[in-house]
Amino acid sequence: MTLLEDRNLRAHDLWCQALQLSDRDEQIQLLEKSVELDAYRPNVWLALAKCYLRNHRYDDCKRALDMGLLADEHDKFLLQEKLMLELLCGNHPGAIAAIDRMPVPDNPRERNELTRLKVSILIDSSRYDEAIALLRKLTLRSHPSMKDLISLGLLAEQTGDIPLATQAFTRLRNMNPKDKIYARRMEDFFLRHP
Repeated sequence: MTLLEDRNLRAHDLWCQALQLSDRDEQIQLLEKSVELDAYRPNVWLALAKCYLRNHRYDDCKRALDMGLLADEHDKFLLQEKLMLELLCGNHPGAIAAIDRMPVPDNPRERNELTRLKVSILIDSSRYDEAIALLRKLTLRSHPSMKDLISLGLLAEQTGDIPLATQAFTRLRNMNPKDKIYARRMEDFFLRHP
């Protein structure tokens, strides 16, 4: 066995031991030793980041996630954890950057949910034009989500784009004219903007 193989094996053993412990501080110690031996294991960096996060050590968590992403920049689980940390810390630009680095899901539903999350973050960041552009993409389909049309209509109205809001709400009304839940929102809009 080579020296490198021995280090990798010891790093793996430490990671396995850490996962079996309930004491977070002991877990952190073992995981830190593991990454010292082998820094190219994203799963160990992820485990370490989660331990830091549970101990409210946010800066250490961020560093661990960044180190894991150096080992594998497309690791879905590291990117998801990075997104959650950025949201938890109120770092909207960091959260958007994490979303942008994520691989595009093959499943259209997952892809749309990720886009909706980005829209929500953009709105929280007062980046309305970008949010509207993404909502427009979501509503270009032949059968868009009613919630997406409402979001587009409300955001367009809020930003003063009444023609776009009218277009979104008219399309919504034409999709399902008897829907009582959405009818009230559309009725309010058309009363405000005859």
